[in-house]
Amino acid sequence: MARKAVRPRQKIYSAISETAERYHFSPLSEGPNGKQMHQNLVLMTLTYFLDKNHLLIGEPGWGKTTSAKILAAKLSGVPYDLYDALEIRGNPQKYEEKIVGRPNYGKLSQGMEEVVWQGTFGLPVLVVDEGNRLPYDSQDVILQGIDTGRWNYQNRSLYEGKKPTFITINERPDHHQNGFIAALKDRLDMVTEEAYWTTMILFDLKDAKKRVGRDLCMHEYTETALAALAQDYAAFQKAIKGRPIKGHLVADEKRLIQEEIESLEPDNDAMLFMQAFMAEINYSAQYGCKRGSDPISTDTHDQNYAGVHVRHSFSPRSGLAMEYAKALAWFLGDNEVMLDHVRYPSKLSRKRSFINVAWLAFSDTTRNR
Repeated sequence: MARKAVRPRQKIYSAISETAERYHFSPLSEGPNGKQMHQNLVLMTLTYFLDKNHLLIGEPGWGKTTSAKILAAKLSGVPYDLYDALEIRGNPQKYEEKIVGRPNYGKLSQGMEEVVWQGTFGLPVLVVDEGNRLPYDSQDVILQGIDTGRWNYQNRSLYEGKKPTFITINERPDHHQNGFIAALKDRLDMVTEEAYWTTMILFDLKDAKKRVGRDLCMHEYTETALAALAQDYAAFQKAIKGRPIKGHLVADEKRLIQEEIESLEPDNDAMLFMQAFMAEINYSAQYGCKRGSDPISTDTHDQNYAGVHVRHSFSPRSGLAMEYAKALAWFLGDNEVMLDHVRYPSKLSRKRSFINVAWLAFSDTTRNR
């Protein structure tokens, strides 16, 4: 008897539920229409669907990078330990060659130019740990890659396509951190904060780590892939075609999800809310188009609007937050994008919503927190 195929949405629900129960203890919170869901894991999953850029903030040690690699493994089928081996780790001394590629010195000695690409770009998900510690010129390299899916080094170019990217940052700055360049901030589509879960799971953390190693790590697969990468990039790409983590989404399923998300339409309330927000946040009666150099407006009219509390205007990319609202509606099984989808998670996570979640995460953006 043929086994009944599992629908993509059920795969997603199972991946999130299993992650929350076994590997990363994400608490439940109230979503649109009162539905309970694991907020951070759901938002990270939407980032995976949409091939967006997601910033994870929080104190050191709270599982930001770990959660990204766990969810990447569950959704893509590539083992956790390969993501762990090839993640980009932020370091003030990490320059372009350590991120993108280096010359093939053997070929160079023979008078031939060839680039040895880093294996990070071949993975279905890009993970950057402590991205704010990268030098500014290296952030420029990251910016171009995560924005276009194209990575350049010397006179060579590698196109791997736009992929979901998770970047972490420790919320408390120190002298080893550079901060993000403004253009990179603008490319961050979503921000979630990892906070303290509950003391009830304090003694389960060790077992969760063991389960990650037992269920999501495939050491032989990872060693084979890394050995292939040492030969050449094409061999590496071939080595990772197989996806050993069970229950993952295949490429056709992800593509189908993206098509179904794209087909959803927002209702009038959702569209009007988005338009009103963008108009309110980007203009003032006193100065017109908002600029970061403008002082706080003293115009009586402006005091009634949110724009007076924000230093900069929001780039047009903020309007793309409607894509997250559509993805959330798809995740919840709703047939239409409504106001609650657009405003979520405005009641949570420091009053952020999809349309302002990226910019308001940075302390140098808001006038008053």
